[in-house]
Amino acid sequence: MSSRQLTVSVVVPVLDRPEFLRRALASVAAQTLEDFECIVVDDCSREPLESVVREFDERFVYVRRDENGGPVAARLTGYQRAKGAIVAKLDSDDELLPHTLERAADLLAEHPEVDAVIGLARLDGRLPLRIPSGLHIVDPDEYSRRLPPPVDVCEVFRANVLAEWLAELPPLYKEELAFKLVLGRGHNVLYVDEQWDEHHADAANRLSTNFDDPRWVDDLRTFLAYFRPRIGSQRCAPLDQYLVHRRVLLRRLGHRDEAELVSDWLAERGTGPLRQARILLRTRRERRKYRF
Repeated sequence: MSSRQLTVSVVVPVLDRPEFLRRALASVAAQTLEDFECIVVDDCSREPLESVVREFDERFVYVRRDENGGPVAARLTGYQRAKGAIVAKLDSDDELLPHTLERAADLLAEHPEVDAVIGLARLDGRLPLRIPSGLHIVDPDEYSRRLPPPVDVCEVFRANVLAEWLAELPPLYKEELAFKLVLGRGHNVLYVDEQWDEHHADAANRLSTNFDDPRWVDDLRTFLAYFRPRIGSQRCAPLDQYLVHRRVLLRRLGHRDEAELVSDWLAERGTGPLRQARILLRTRRERRKYRF
């Protein structure tokens, strides 16, 4: 491989799911932009995945972690190895459309004022998120004022964003809001009203909805210890939404001490019971349709 900087690094964390992974990697291999590397980070799968990666050419790299660390640790492992000027986030249950990487690279070249570009993901045959203006830049002020899209999207970042994540974030298991807070509060992000991804929600081991692993509670404590001193009572609607939903979940699952920690921060932020109820209601409504 040439010593020059690659255009795109695609990072794919994965735990088992060989058939899903094969489909995701095939979508990367079919890209119209050919100057990429694809780093597959195996988070200690029980099923053999290296052979799946070897089905593709030398641009596809297999990395296996020594111990299972969760999706955040797996992503960071891939980000540490990324050589591209821009980096695309891809999960094993997603498929990129063939033009995705080329379109993202072109848009980042056309818009030097943004550090990330986000296209749409189709889910169950529809696009839950739409941008009627076609293109919309969300700056840190707007990010802090509005609730985030309650849907999966296709995200591509400049390498300087990854450098911040690698330098700043504490070890986390699955609290991926950490990535979004650093990005949204410090960078302009371009949203594009184009489908770039097909998201498949039929995988059995979806970590986003699995709270059996006790590490997610420790994860929450780490998240609070890191972000509370840095954000405090500063306005941040995505954070308020996260805290309200986590408080409900923690109480439902019997983690009262952690629920109190969340309640304390909500009180510090001035997010009382009425606002919490409004956030829960608004989230349910916006899962049907979200527009910028």
